[in-house]
Amino acid sequence: MAPSCSWIAPPDVLTVTQDEVHVWRASLDIPDEQIEKLIKTLSPDERERSEKYHFRRDRQNYIAARGILRNILAGHLGTEPEKIIFSYSPYGKPFLSDHFSNTELSFNLSHAKDLAMYAVTLKRKVGIDIEYSQQEFQWNDIVERFFSPLEKAELLALPEKDRHRAFFTYWTRKEAFLKAKGIGLSTGIKDINVTLKNERSSYLLRSDYALREDDYWSLIDLNPGFGYLAALAVEGDGLRVRCWQYGANLQNLICNNGI
Repeated sequence: MAPSCSWIAPPDVLTVTQDEVHVWRASLDIPDEQIEKLIKTLSPDERERSEKYHFRRDRQNYIAARGILRNILAGHLGTEPEKIIFSYSPYGKPFLSDHFSNTELSFNLSHAKDLAMYAVTLKRKVGIDIEYSQQEFQWNDIVERFFSPLEKAELLALPEKDRHRAFFTYWTRKEAFLKAKGIGLSTGIKDINVTLKNERSSYLLRSDYALREDDYWSLIDLNPGFGYLAALAVEGDGLRVRCWQYGANLQNLICNNGI
């Protein structure tokens, strides 16, 4: 169910229609001089937050992720990156504020390790999540806390060698949906059932959290690159997913990973 599209350079003029979702992939491993340019586009509260990161690499990744988001949105809005103003939901989801709030542009972002992903659409709620799946850790406690009984049973029924990747597949799908809804992990993640089956209608089996009977969501796997898994959640059906790569620096990652 990953979209069959290549990560290609975006067009000079960015236009997203109501039946599209634009997904961007960007490397956060960029030169210091680019970091210095991006930090100048951030708001005072974003700069203050960047200073709270203890490790330099984490701080630079945050600056790169936010700066690139501003550049992508500026391309859609026809403005300067530093002029964009964000507001935040109670759970921290950013959205356009001030005089850009009437554009009906929706977006979401996620980053893991040195890779970021962004989703931009029009008049639809959207969420995206990326995880670095090569990391080794004990995920059993997370399954107990956040997986539904159906998901847990399906996961444990798999051969042991397949469970690690399957865990991240579940997690990115659930996280993307919660981010699209703008709610937190503790609010309803155990009430969402997704599955590893390939039938599209089975991806989001059920959610007991604030869904009307006429609500319909598309939950789509993405191919970020070697070592990563990602998913996109967006309101509606029959949408076209267009995949863009941000910046020439990403080409090095593509070549190195053999994508």
